[in-house]
Amino acid sequence: MEATDKLSLTFGGRYFNFDIVSSGLETKPFVGFNNETRAVDISSGSDTFQIKGNASYKVSDDHLFYFTAAEGFRVGGTNDAAINPTGVPVPEGFDPDSLWNYEIGWKGGFFDNRLVVNAAAFVILWDNIQVEGLDPSGAFPIITNAGEAEIDGIEFDVTIRPIAGLDLSFGGSWQDARITESQPLSDPLSPSFDPNAGLKGDQLPNVPDFQALPRHNMNALSPAILMGSSGSISAIAAVLIRNSAKPAPLMCRLTATP
Repeated sequence: MEATDKLSLTFGGRYFNFDIVSSGLETKPFVGFNNETRAVDISSGSDTFQIKGNASYKVSDDHLFYFTAAEGFRVGGTNDAAINPTGVPVPEGFDPDSLWNYEIGWKGGFFDNRLVVNAAAFVILWDNIQVEGLDPSGAFPIITNAGEAEIDGIEFDVTIRPIAGLDLSFGGSWQDARITESQPLSDPLSPSFDPNAGLKGDQLPNVPDFQALPRHNMNALSPAILMGSSGSISAIAAVLIRNSAKPAPLMCRLTATP
């Protein structure tokens, strides 16, 4: 929606509804030749409504500021380990996890777009995180839901076009990804206490603090590069730097109950 000649507003929504049913045969532990076998159905389901909004303000033909708020959603599912020969109860299913992303940024062009600069700052709030683990027997993988996390960051990229057909680009980002809610297993009073469980303030695993991405692209269709040829040549290099602070394993374990 064009609110003014310079201001644009965009809104959208999406509704999800899903139901998952898995069927299987459950056999009790081998205590004799007359083991009980029964058919078991396990199910999981949920529904949600997601929204997204964007506002952009065009300062000039070459410069634009924007703000975006969007909700993300990942469906839940069922655990096959709920049908297992150990007789140990495990959750039949796991719930969806969701996140909100808030981003403010600027896109600018200079010298007839021979120099293009994009920059943004963002906050991601991640709730009900899905994590992998093992059932109490240690034999069956399961998925369950953990706590919450927040990711704050900034990113940018710069593109220079010194001559027609040649693009030189460099991009980078910094982000602070941390747990904002301690996992239940981190409580020393919990019967399933694990000293390695994630604590509030711990860094999320496998999330680099810094990333750098230099690249170039040569378009051979341009006579300024190669005469009488077609095609392109490109090269990309990536550099990742991770924090040396304690990474949270986001562990998931269950305690068997008699």
